[in-house]
Amino acid sequence: MLKVTFCGAARTVTGSLYYLEYQPKDGKNVQFCVDAGMFQIGRKINLYRINAFLLFDPKKVDFVLLTHGHLDHCGRLPYLVRMGFGGKIYTTPASKEIAAVVMHDAYKHQESPEFSEDSEWFEEDFLDGLGVGQKYADILEEVVKAQESAQALAQKYDFFKKLPDNYAKILNLLEKNEGKLFLYEKKDVDQTITRFKTYDYHQPFLVHPNLEVTFINSGHIFGSSYILLREKSTGRTVVFSGDVGNFHKPIIQDPEFIEPQPGLTHVFLESTYGDRLHPKTKPELQLRKIVHQALIRGGKVLIPAFSVERSQEIVYLLVELIRRNQLPPIPIYLDSPMAAAVTRTILKYPHLYDEEMLRLVHSGNHPLKSKYLHILETPEESKLLNNHTKPAVIIAGSGMLNGGRILKHLRFHIENPRNLIALSGFQAPGTLGRELLEGSKEVEIEGRLYQVKAEVVMLEGLSGHGDQQILKKWLFHLLPKTSTKPKPKVFLVHGEPKAASVLLQELQKSIQQIEVVWPEFGEQVVLWPD
Repeated sequence: MLKVTFCGAARTVTGSLYYLEYQPKDGKNVQFCVDAGMFQIGRKINLYRINAFLLFDPKKVDFVLLTHGHLDHCGRLPYLVRMGFGGKIYTTPASKEIAAVVMHDAYKHQESPEFSEDSEWFEEDFLDGLGVGQKYADILEEVVKAQESAQALAQKYDFFKKLPDNYAKILNLLEKNEGKLFLYEKKDVDQTITRFKTYDYHQPFLVHPNLEVTFINSGHIFGSSYILLREKSTGRTVVFSGDVGNFHKPIIQDPEFIEPQPGLTHVFLESTYGDRLHPKTKPELQLRKIVHQALIRGGKVLIPAFSVERSQEIVYLLVELIRRNQLPPIPIYLDSPMAAAVTRTILKYPHLYDEEMLRLVHSGNHPLKSKYLHILETPEESKLLNNHTKPAVIIAGSGMLNGGRILKHLRFHIENPRNLIALSGFQAPGTLGRELLEGSKEVEIEGRLYQVKAEVVMLEGLSGHGDQQILKKWLFHLLPKTSTKPKPKVFLVHGEPKAASVLLQELQKSIQQIEVVWPEFGEQVVLWPD
């Protein structure tokens, strides 16, 4: 018997976590998780409540399978360890390194929200309120406001209604810790990293005498994978998509489509962009136009960018435009310790590069080692950059301008009409990035109002998620060549209601040999009854 409990990314994007219980006819029972990601919904207290709420006992979990190193997939691993998880975490080598960077960064944010970097998806800044000392009266007021906001969150996310009424306990924690709420500490992150055991793509390994796991390249970020879980005695197979990547992205290989799986019984399919098709625009052409516009005016280009993958992709495109003489040789500043760490990881795994990246490396033109690229890690280096008066491109986190070093640069440059701000990804409601995208003429940055005189544009075509067409193609390649009974069941996860519902209708209409389900948070489903 194999049973799953949906503990995250159910009818929402973030918090990926699936708890599975395997009870074979013969042999040992095991409990395990696929991913343990951070929810990014609400603020401080309610954010803590949803992430601290587990539907299982971590002490009973034997191992975790990790698809990739984004915060919404790995961010609660240290919390599981803190709560008693003592098993192994299986993933690819590159995912281990990126997850380590992301988890350490998340821990630091809990203490210093001013320097928060980023994650891929944010309803609100994950760490905007974590780590601010307060007096008891302020804490009490904050708890009352959290109770009120929880009602609004429950209207949008039904699973919020299932959270325990633990405000009294949280009030005590806040009072004890001077207004701070910690899911985990540095020692928990360090301990988590020691639990990793890595396997390369297409390297099957056993997590149980009768359960075999294989990682396949999902093309989303460096080291990302989708997971094949196969029962050896029967051939029954469950596939966890993780995040399926986009095609023709810089640096990394495209998502890999494998042969049909004859024993396929279930697929956990992400639905982030299940309701849309990506535009056919080429980001390098738009980037060239944007930089030219700023150069003509004698200004700078500020690009808020996510530290994992997006920053490196933008560097790649800029360096290539310079190498091809489509842009003049201007300095490119990557001002992000987290992006610097991720860049070092990317440099260690050239076998994961796509063909074009390998061609550049072999010809001595590695974009991430370019003389035009300047990587800044210390606060002192970052501050000195504001004295730079000549045209330049500055790339810094966070991608939604809800924290990080980009805010310092905005303060110096947003009121200069010669400058240009190029947003490079999704801008969630409530973020500064969303305000700029919607044309606000005045914004607040670190407690002060600024006039928006710099030009603001959106850089298109850099999505790391596959669109509806790619998701359908990926799924179709997995399906058995001949019809099976019962039909393989597809669980749509990791998507907001609109995206998931549109994809559900499209799959029901276009692929007849499957059953499509949209699971709820906390729902339990028996995958294999015997």
